[in-house]
Formats: sequence, structure tokens, C-alpha cells
Amino acid sequence: MLDEHIRTALAVTRANGAPPLAVLLGMGPVWPTEAAVELRYSPDRPRPAVPLGMPDAAMLADFALAAALRTRYAGGQSIPTVSLTVQLSEPVVPADLRVRAWPGEPADGLADARGELVSGDRVVGSALGSFVVRDTAEKARTLPWTRRWEAPSVDPIPAEGLTEQERAVLRDLLRAAETPDGDRSWIERLLELSRNGAGWRPSSAMFNRGGTVQGGVIFALAHAAACSAVPVDGPLRMVSGHVAFAAPAGTGAPITPAASLSHATRRTYFARSELRQADRTIAVGDFVLRSAGRG
Repeated sequence: MLDEHIRTALAVTRANGAPPLAVLLGMGPVWPTEAAVELRYSPDRPRPAVPLGMPDAAMLADFALAAALRTRYAGGQSIPTVSLTVQLSEPVVPADLRVRAWPGEPADGLADARGELVSGDRVVGSALGSFVVRDTAEKARTLPWTRRWEAPSVDPIPAEGLTEQERAVLRDLLRAAETPDGDRSWIERLLELSRNGAGWRPSSAMFNRGGTVQGGVIFALAHAAACSAVPVDGPLRMVSGHVAFAAPAGTGAPITPAASLSHATRRTYFARSELRQADRTIAVGDFVLRSAGRG
């Protein structure tokens, strides 16, 4: 039962701090080593989490790149994302997507991590992220998704035992799961339900352990805004996207987009988007998009 599955995920979140969306998708390592980290979503994830979408790919890349750095640096500190670039050579996100990531060396308080998007034995894309690293102490404290781990053996939280925020997460995720999906992922449907006029009002299910909107969600909103600037009626696929994170996005105030088309060929479009919240810029994105036409 999906309701019980979500309440179990919320129990795991209580136990180890892993964000609910990561738990629901079964995020976990494949073969973490001292040199690299590889994360994937569980093939046994619940039916509403099939298919995967661009938000899922961006979230997995963001976690994998940060995890690669955290295996070497950052201690117990958070390592905020400064920028995230994702390139995908496939027209759709593969159902068995994995991200393999390697950490770079910190300089001036920042560090890069690079990654490969993998499906089966094929490399289907790449990722690059820059992160704030405040503590370069070796043997950093790991988080649940940075090492081989088993989810805590927990029972689902009883409905009457949920906090107000947990009830909001449960409600939002159930609503999204019940929304006709077409070819949209669970997270994409969750984002659609959060629409507020021309923008979005973040829901509780979108937040990370630090209380701000997950980087993958922000990437997805910047991508959606960029797509809105393309004057075609048919589907678009993202060839590449780069998002710079100017400020964290919090609760309450809606996120409003602005987007423009920089250049276009017969099938390829170059678009820029900006996301704002409470009169400040929180992210700027540049995307290369491709229409599904022939030729």
C-alpha cells in the first residue's frame, strides 16, 4: 500500500536524515570506494516512481557528486551546491540510471566533482558540480547515501503519529501519485501540483535535510522555465543544462520564473531561465533543448 510505503520512508528519514524523496526512490550506493561513489535508484522503487524524469536525474547527480566529495572532505558540515551541469545523450532518462562520481581537490573554499551517467554498461551522459567545502578534514562523516548501507529496520509511522510536516509530505506525494502520469515522473507530477500562478510554491516533500529545496528540484524548475520559452508545441528533450545556485530556496514564498530564448536552429534551442523567491535570485540556468521533429 502506497500510504504505508511513504510512512515507512518517513520513518527512515527520522532515523537517519535521508530526504523522503531519496528514500522513496530507493537511493543508495552501488560500489562506493575511497576513489569514487556510484549511486542509483532501486529497481524495486514503487510504481509511481516509474518512469524517471529530469528531476530524478538531476537529484541523483547532485547527491552523487556531493557524496564523492563528502567521502574525502567536509566533515559533518553541509556542502551547498554552487553549480550543477548535466548532459544526457538519451531522449529519455533510463529506468536503470546510475551516476558514478569522482571528487576533485578543494581550492579557495570550493571543490568540483565530476560524474558519468550510466545505464547498463553504457555511459549516457555526464555531470559536473561545484560545491562549497568549509572543512577539508580527512575521513569525513558519511551520510546514508554515501556508503553501502541498509535502511534502518523501521516500522511505518502510524498515521496518528505523523507530525504536521510529515502529514503534508504524505498528502502531497499521494496526490502526485494519483495524478495521471502520461510520461511524467512522480517528482514532475509533484512539481506540477505545486504550481502557483506563473510559478511554484515549494511543498514539504521537496526539502532536504537542511530545510531548503533540493538542488535537483531547483534544476528541474529552471529546466521547466527554460522549456516554456521555446515556441514549439511538441516534446522537448534536454541535451544539456547548467544551473548556478545563487541562494537557497526556503518555505513559504513562491518561486517565480523568467525565461528567454537566446538562439534557435531548426530543432535545437538555447534558452536561459532565472528563478526568484522573495525578490532575490535563487538560480540561473542555461539549457540546450532539442525538439522531437525529424531530420
